[in-house]
Amino acid sequence: MKIKKYIEIFITYIISIIITYIFYKCNVKSIYIFKIDTLFSMIVTVVVTLVGFLITSITILIGIIEKKIIKKINEEKMWNMLIYYFIEPIVSGLLILLHSFYIIFKTGSDNIIFNYRILIFIFLSVLFIVGIVRIGYMLVFILKILPLENSDIVYDEKSVTISQPEDAFRNQK
Repeated sequence: MKIKKYIEIFITYIISIIITYIFYKCNVKSIYIFKIDTLFSMIVTVVVTLVGFLITSITILIGIIEKKIIKKINEEKMWNMLIYYFIEPIVSGLLILLHSFYIIFKTGSDNIIFNYRILIFIFLSVLFIVGIVRIGYMLVFILKILPLENSDIVYDEKSVTISQPEDAFRNQK
């Protein structure tokens, strides 16, 4: 049980290390990229957009904190893990941005990226992508459960009033 919990927490690091090791075994010494500034510009755009999505998701979760599912998460002491799941890809995304700026600064006009910089970038990218996938899976799970919370409410059709748009423009005396 404890091992399963640790694997669940560290799965992003495990996958990142395995994929980075596979790339390390490919024995690539350096890569020449023709338009490195364009490539990293696109990378920065994607990372910033996804980090913005994560921050928006956190805001939405805080907004639905009164729902039963969020109360259940609080009761089960899972809120800290939920926050950790969000913080991990945000931090790795920021590290990707910093490392991208470092690579652009260090390569200069050579456009050659060396082995260790490639491996660090791959590790951070896989960590970020796996973290985003894990958050997405969790959000889909929460969104599937939310409609079920209100399924026990019975609505009385006679008490519902239908407003007519033209009523808003009539003079009331």
